[in-house]
Amino acid sequence: KAGTYTNTFILTAVGNPVTYSIDFEDLSGDTSVTNMPADITDVPTSSIEIDLPSTIPTRTKYTFNGWCSLPTTTESDGSTTCSSTATIYNAGGKFGIDQTTTNDTTLYAIWELSAFDITIKTAPGITKVTLNGQECTSTSGCKVEGLIAGETYNLAAEVATVGYNFGSWSESPTDTGTFGSTTSANTTYTVGASDSTITPSATPKNNLSLTIAFSAGVSSVAVKSGSASGTTVGTVTTDGGSVSGLTYGQNYYLVPSYTSGATLTWAQNNVGSGGTGLSSTSDTTPYFNIGDGTNKVTLTAKHTITFKTSNAQSIVFNGTTYTNNQTVQIVAGSYSIRGNYDSRYAFSSWSVSGSGSFGNSAYQNTTFTVSGAATITLTGQYVSTSIQSITSSTCTTTAKPVYDTRDNEVYWIQKLADNKCWMLDNLRLGVADISANLTSSNTNLSSTISASTWNGYRTTSGFESYTAPMFNSASANNTTTSYGSGSGKIGVYYNYCAASAGTYCYAYGYGTGNASYDICPKGWRMPTGGSGGEYEALYTAYSSNATNFRNALSTPLSGYFSNSSANHQGSCGYFWSSTYSYSSYMYYLDVSSSDVDPKYDDYRYSGDSVRCLLK
Repeated sequence: KAGTYTNTFILTAVGNPVTYSIDFEDLSGDTSVTNMPADITDVPTSSIEIDLPSTIPTRTKYTFNGWCSLPTTTESDGSTTCSSTATIYNAGGKFGIDQTTTNDTTLYAIWELSAFDITIKTAPGITKVTLNGQECTSTSGCKVEGLIAGETYNLAAEVATVGYNFGSWSESPTDTGTFGSTTSANTTYTVGASDSTITPSATPKNNLSLTIAFSAGVSSVAVKSGSASGTTVGTVTTDGGSVSGLTYGQNYYLVPSYTSGATLTWAQNNVGSGGTGLSSTSDTTPYFNIGDGTNKVTLTAKHTITFKTSNAQSIVFNGTTYTNNQTVQIVAGSYSIRGNYDSRYAFSSWSVSGSGSFGNSAYQNTTFTVSGAATITLTGQYVSTSIQSITSSTCTTTAKPVYDTRDNEVYWIQKLADNKCWMLDNLRLGVADISANLTSSNTNLSSTISASTWNGYRTTSGFESYTAPMFNSASANNTTTSYGSGSGKIGVYYNYCAASAGTYCYAYGYGTGNASYDICPKGWRMPTGGSGGEYEALYTAYSSNATNFRNALSTPLSGYFSNSSANHQGSCGYFWSSTYSYSSYMYYLDVSSSDVDPKYDDYRYSGDSVRCLLK
């Protein structure tokens, strides 16, 4: 209701408006600090809160973690920490103000050392990765913890000892940190601003080579990638050639060009470290896995040769004896070939079906050139004529075989350019024990030598005798370098006392006249030697042409026997004559691969060959 009321009020007078300011400071003392916000000044009294700057300061190796209302403490690692009693403000946050007092505030930057985890891992061709001393050998990775952003650490990759070169470094996320060099196995890495994974790479060596040797019958070998019908990376066209620029660990297919019908055989000579080499030795087109180092293969193309004999015992081909219907696989080329025969059989002819050719099919001791599969047939003939029955009229200019009644050994004879009948083989009397005595009815001698006495002359040693008959038959049926149509057999070695049937056995330093008797078959004798002798006359009849002479007389380079062994086989041949030279010397024929001397002389104790001439 109406009336009078009394109340008391207190009124306070307020002065000019209060102003506010905020200063931003860094107490780390690090000169790398940048991007500090500008101080805030003269905030009007009407404001209740202040918007702090969104600007974020930066500092090398450190992360900005806000503003502290109290001075920060600098730690030993350079970080700055805020007291638990202080208030922390974020950049761009709100700062509340007190309107009752003048407010002049300083906020201090909080810094945390930036540390990140870096994962390192290996890769094919990389056996180990090391970062800051920590090693990793796993392809799945190893974590290196607490690496400081901006710090630089040693980084190294160990490349496999064989087959690889270092490639490059990469990281994920990309461009997080910085490599001293991305292409060096030993480098540095500067940590960026986040965790990352570092992976090296290695590239297989691509400068390796493969050497391919191949036999006759192979013209080339192509080296292909991917498959036998893949891309050709190179072709070897000469035996022992190479293809280069090959990559370690890769398979390269080997595709040969060769004579049709040949059987191919591969051989692995070398494979470099880490490579597995040939996939097969029998496949036509195997692959070769390339290793780090020397890689080499050999390809052999062989042809099947079948041997057949008719009235012949066996065929000696390239030094190996084959009987009827036996076969051999052999590379293309030229090989020696001759026939072996049973007693009283001799060479008749050679023939071939298929590929290949004879050096001279009319010679029993010749060569055969293999160029493909072939069947070689040797035909023999029975020998019914004895050498003791031959006369000048029955010896013709065509070579023919005869047998020796003393031991059934077969020899070839022929009338040569001097119109005389010559034996085309070295004498082999004594190649085996004889059972018949040597008499004037079968041998060129005047008195009998019993079979047992003759067989006793055989020796395997010595030969240094002028007075005791000696012969050696160890290699009599072997063949050596020879010429013409003869058998090419070495024959028996005789010292002169034996060659003269024990009739010319003077002691050292003595000798007189020529030998009248010898061990040639009846009706035959040793030729005369020296100047004007029959060896020289025959040589002259062939115009002193060594090749023609050797071929006509069919002289094997049989060598001689001395000091308990055969010497000069394959390089020279020495053939006794009946002619005396002087003192302890007799003339002989000397034949080599390049020359002929029809009037040489030698000590009588030497073991030389004997050739016989029809009387």
